[in-house]
Amino acid sequence: MAATTGPATQAYRVRPLDESTWPAFAALVQHNNGIFGGCWCIAFHPEGGGTNRAPELNRDRKLARVRAGTAHAALVFRGGDCLGWCQFGSPAELPRIKSRAAYEKGQTAAPDWRIGCCFVGKGLRRQGVAAVALGGALDMIAALGGGVVE
Repeated sequence: MAATTGPATQAYRVRPLDESTWPAFAALVQHNNGIFGGCWCIAFHPEGGGTNRAPELNRDRKLARVRAGTAHAALVFRGGDCLGWCQFGSPAELPRIKSRAAYEKGQTAAPDWRIGCCFVGKGLRRQGVAAVALGGALDMIAALGGGVVE
């Protein structure tokens, strides 16, 4: 992905979450208490993250999905450091959503893709990272065939 210039002319690079970027992703998650107390960005996947799940189990499940190619995210880098991401996937990959009853009430057709969450590390917010992550996710979705994104 192309480098993007944000506030203060910081160059960001967007890379997909895969085995080669896992160590940087994992470092950011660990630095931020496992994300929301240990979610490891697994909550929207079929197995969920739930409060009764150990962070280590969530980590292992996320890594297994990365290795299987069933976890998608646009990671934002500055140098070798991952600053944040935007998770995306098909509704089958990310079936768990918040406010399902309200969602289904107005839903007529399933989207092709779903944005699960965006996350930016502590101390890195308000620097354009989330916007770059979302743009990167939309670029990756387009490269995978595009379609309706929610």
